[in-house]
Amino acid sequence: MNDDKPAQDLLHAIFGQHPPTSMAQTEDGTTSVAWRGRDLRSIQEHIQVEMMAEAEKLQHPDKESRLQVNDPEVPVCIGCGRVPDEINEYIYQGKVNECTPTEFVMEEEGTFNPTNGHFACDECYMAMGSPSSPRGWKAP
Repeated sequence: MNDDKPAQDLLHAIFGQHPPTSMAQTEDGTTSVAWRGRDLRSIQEHIQVEMMAEAEKLQHPDKESRLQVNDPEVPVCIGCGRVPDEINEYIYQGKVNECTPTEFVMEEEGTFNPTNGHFACDECYMAMGSPSSPRGWKAP
C-alpha cells in the first residue's frame, strides 16, 4: 500500500475491516485494487457497480409485496421474490423454447403453483432442501 492517506481512508470506507491486498496507480490516474483475489480495476468502477446494484434494488418491489399479489398470471419465486424475466435460467429457457420466461415457468416449471402464481427458482429450491412429495411439490 502507498502512503496516500485520503486513498487509504476511502478504501477503508469502501472495504471496511477487509482492506485490499494490493493497490497500484494506473497510467490513466485511477487506482487499481485487488481485493480478496479479485482485481477491481479501479475504486471508481467498484463504486459504480455498488451504486448500480443499489439502484436495481430500488427499481424492484420487495419480495413480500410481490408475494402478496397472489396472481397466477404473474409468477413470483417464493424464495427470492424475483419474477421469471429477472432470472437467467428462465430467460435462457424462454429463448431456447421460443416463449417468454413467464410462459416457460407457467408451462414447464414443476414447482409452479397455478392457484397463486408462486414457484421456486432452482437456486431457491435447492436452498430450501429440494422439497418433494409423491404428487410433486408445488410452491405454497
